[in-house]
Formats: sequence, structure tokens, C-alpha cells
Amino acid sequence: MPDYRSLKFEDYKKAILSLLHTFSDESRNKLILAFEVCDDLEPADRKYRLEQSIDYCLWEKDEAVEIGFASWKNKHLVLRSEAIKYHEENSDECDDNCKVCKIAFGW
Repeated sequence: MPDYRSLKFEDYKKAILSLLHTFSDESRNKLILAFEVCDDLEPADRKYRLEQSIDYCLWEKDEAVEIGFASWKNKHLVLRSEAIKYHEENSDECDDNCKVCKIAFGW
């Protein structure tokens, strides 16, 4: 499985967006603000800024604290990113009611 650090910014962002509903209101607001700020940053700085915010928010996830943030991101963000890419490539087969739409695009 690829490392989360190899994800492009847009893929990283989409993966986080697909998990946004699993965070507290405070963390959701922090991540949304980070998305907005990233739009105004240089491309080289965007992923770093988002990385700082997701790391702050991951303190509320017991699994992330237990296995480590990098392991959590490899497990959850990479898997989500791959599912989203697969779905986008095969969207002509989707009726907007598939499991990926319900889980990943439920935001």
C-alpha cells in the first residue's frame, strides 16, 4: 500500500473531506479553515498546512493515538483516496447510490 506522503494534495484533501463527518465540530471547523487557507497558499505549502491541521485533529481519535498518526493516515487516507480515485474512474457505472457515494461522498 502506498504511503500517505505520496498522495497529491487534491487526493489528500478529498480523503480528509470524506472523513470530515467523523471528527468533532471543533476539528471539522479547524479542517475546513485549513482547506480555505490552503487555497491561498503556494502549491508547495498546501499539503504541509493541511498536514499540521489533520495532526492536531487526530489527537481526538484513540486509534490514531494508539497506532501513531502516520500509520493511521496510511490506513485511512490512502484507502479512502484509492476508493475515491477508483470511483471517479468508474463513475459511469454509479447511480449516485453506491456504497462509495454513501461513505466517501456523504459530506
